[in-house]
Formats: sequence, structure tokens, C-alpha cells
Amino acid sequence: MTLRHELAVWLFADWVGVLGWQEGQLQFAYRADWLARDDARPLSHSLPLQVEPFGDAG
Repeated sequence: MTLRHELAVWLFADWVGVLGWQEGQLQFAYRADWLARDDARPLSHSLPLQVEPFGDAG
């Protein structure tokens, strides 16, 4: 059994992405359905809306 290290990220009532631990790094990715919405907003200026996952800078 493989243990998954993932956390659902919500913005109010909307599931917007997943924060996870993969290959020794933190990663965040927005969900495709969130990115497709007309009212989608980024979580912060440092996490702009994009398809590619964000990796751990450190």
C-alpha cells in the first residue's frame, strides 16, 4: 500500500487545487475545472492561475 500525501485546497466552497508531497518536494496544482471557470481567481499573487504545477523552490 502506498501512502498518498495530498491535501485538498479550498477557496470558500470551491475545491480549487491539491497540495502534495511528491519525490521529496511540495507541489501545488490548480484543478482543471477551477481553471476553466470564468470566475476563477488565483489563491495569491505568487500562485497565478496556470495549468503547470508549482514546485518547491527550496
